[in-house]
Amino acid sequence: MSDEVSAEPDDTSEPEEIPVGEWASVAAGVHYTMAIKTDGTLWAWGYNEYGQLGDGTTEDKAIPVQIMEDIRFVSVGGCRTVAIQNDGTLWAWGHNESGELGDGTTEDKNTPVKIMDDVRFVSISTGHNLAIKNDDSLWVWGCNGFGELGYAIEEDTVIPVKIMEDIQFVSAGYANTMIIKNDDSLWACGRNSYGELGDDTTEDRITPVKIMDDVRFVSASAFQTMAIKNDGTL
Repeated sequence: MSDEVSAEPDDTSEPEEIPVGEWASVAAGVHYTMAIKTDGTLWAWGYNEYGQLGDGTTEDKAIPVQIMEDIRFVSVGGCRTVAIQNDGTLWAWGHNESGELGDGTTEDKNTPVKIMDDVRFVSISTGHNLAIKNDDSLWVWGCNGFGELGYAIEEDTVIPVKIMEDIQFVSAGYANTMIIKNDDSLWACGRNSYGELGDDTTEDRITPVKIMDDVRFVSASAFQTMAIKNDGTL
């Protein structure tokens, strides 16, 4: 007769609960998700190899975990996350090989790091970042292999650099940048192999060039750009 004793299941443990309630917005990265609840808390789940969830680990999470409070905007790019708190501070975490977090290093971060103040909007891609401050100035940082940062040299920067003023909206493509100024003019810089900048060439631009007038919205993708003009034409 066997001396082994069968273990009884542990009925005292309780399953982890998935948070419920009202959700305000969501952003999907590469195999991970960030979401803001209506109470301003930021939650994350999914793939976490580079610390892009921001929970202090590099372990994947199968259910949402709370990361921060007082968040009004979150954006993801590849395996990197940025968030704006209600006080206008910009925070970043995750993959940082080319300085794309903007914290002055090239080291990955698994918890949020404060980058700058007075930010009202941010747009990020897999490698570069665009932030508009409350004074309508445009700041850029990260990968710059095609001139997508728009400051005249093809070198990465690990800290935010101011490149333009009077900006109302920006959109970051894979390696290109689209900018709408306060006068509704559309400007572009970066990779242009497929004509994605819209300047009637296929030449990369390391400084912004004017594309068209009377634009109210623009969306940049990997290989193409779409814009809506004030008269509703696309």
